[in-house]
Amino acid sequence: MLRNVIIEKQSGPPPVASKLISGGIIGGVEGSEQEQQRDQRIHLGPGPAGGLFVTRAKKYIRVSIITAFFPGILFGIAMSLKIGFWSGITAGILFGVYFSILMSAISLPIDYFLTRNLPAKALEVYQNCKLQVKGDFEKVFEKCFHALKKLTYIRRIQSLKDEMTISARTKISNASWGEDIKLFFRLSNNNIINIYIYSSPVMKFTLLDYGKNFNNVEDIVNEITNALDG
Repeated sequence: MLRNVIIEKQSGPPPVASKLISGGIIGGVEGSEQEQQRDQRIHLGPGPAGGLFVTRAKKYIRVSIITAFFPGILFGIAMSLKIGFWSGITAGILFGVYFSILMSAISLPIDYFLTRNLPAKALEVYQNCKLQVKGDFEKVFEKCFHALKKLTYIRRIQSLKDEMTISARTKISNASWGEDIKLFFRLSNNNIINIYIYSSPVMKFTLLDYGKNFNNVEDIVNEITNALDG
């Protein structure tokens, strides 16, 4: 049985929570300089400033602006070639506003319904998490690989043990066109293994994932934790 699993969860670049799953906190770990610099950026806190309401409001405003801006520009350019520059610009602005209202009226209520019980960090489409495990690398790597294979929504998975990496892609779902999942393993002293888990949309311009990447990371953490504690 492998013990001492520490989980530090992140959403986007900054981590926002930490949870001790089993065993005691591992102290005195000295990894490479790059790992230490990376770990120094980890800070624990209650989540994004302002809490869930402010985070959700900022996200929805950003989504509304982006969904108005790009379609409005494209439509405005097309119309400028037909009806003149200023008339085309006006048409583009109106089209962008109407398009944003329509898309927001459809997508934002769905996003709210699916993420209403999730923490603020779940609103980010890029999710990552750090696990710190004490044990043999070969055993930990294999257990993580088989844990990932158990997830039914994984479409394909690739094991690159020489590069200490596991890559996977999920199936297309109602929430997205799929997600890329990466597990990076980094060794430290005293048989400490740092596992970095990343989940991000296949479509890099994705604005809403309805909590899918957050749920991916949660599922992976649970499967790995169960495998390592088993």
